[in-house]
Amino acid sequence: MNTLTVPRWNVWRKNASANTLTSKGRLAALCVGFVLAALLPVLARAANYERVHATVGWHTTACSGSDPFPSKEAALAGLASCSNQCVDYGVDMTPIDAGNFYAGARIYSPCNPRSNFEYMYNASSITAIAWCDPGYTLHPGIGPGGSAIDAYCEIGLDQIDDTQKHCDFCVSNPIMPGIGNKRQEDVDYFGTGITPLKFSRTYNSAPQFGQVWKTNYSLSVTMAYAGSPLRATINRPDGGYSFTRSGTAWIAESDVNYKLSGYTGSFVVTTPSGDQETYDGYNQLSLW
Repeated sequence: MNTLTVPRWNVWRKNASANTLTSKGRLAALCVGFVLAALLPVLARAANYERVHATVGWHTTACSGSDPFPSKEAALAGLASCSNQCVDYGVDMTPIDAGNFYAGARIYSPCNPRSNFEYMYNASSITAIAWCDPGYTLHPGIGPGGSAIDAYCEIGLDQIDDTQKHCDFCVSNPIMPGIGNKRQEDVDYFGTGITPLKFSRTYNSAPQFGQVWKTNYSLSVTMAYAGSPLRATINRPDGGYSFTRSGTAWIAESDVNYKLSGYTGSFVVTTPSGDQETYDGYNQLSLW
């Protein structure tokens, strides 16, 4: 019987070739892993944050009126409306950058009756200002001087879910898919200005939010004295935020932007926008 003998060097060459391919595959997988490791934080941030354009208004230095104005043209007209016997404000507007302008004026001397006038180049300024809804963080624009024109507001989606704020991923005007809560807000009055007076009513269908209508003034703080450590809850129309007592400080969860200080009968709440609320001896809102 004839026996077929395979040379050992040929077997070694095949094994070496297979090992080489395996090494190349491992190297490629390692490179892909490094790329994914670099991209995942970026992708995670993009997926976990909502960005919206900031609200922009225009501020003038020489005339308040309806400040902030909805446009730079309206601000210039507002300046002109503040003219008097001696000064004509808002004669023209000269750009500095996208968010800043000089407004010229004519100054009469004597002015009663009007006689000669002198033109003042930068009698006042018209400046864009930007702000966000409560809970959002304002990020300056990337234009000249960090222009407010292209500023944006950002909020974490975990904060949106916690605060029940409006969000792009909510459905059916809106329903929060994570907890099945139907949220409805009706605004009865909204004033003008940077900090306008607002009266609104909010309804949440989920039991943890009360299943009742609450106004934006339905604010209080409740204490849980049983057990240790002590706990306090800030009650808002959109839900509650719990704090744990540690020494003399109140500690919130990492995704809560509210701050709490004081003790029962003298609580002070600092909102995400920096406003402070003072609570009375019954832990009800007394000063906003």
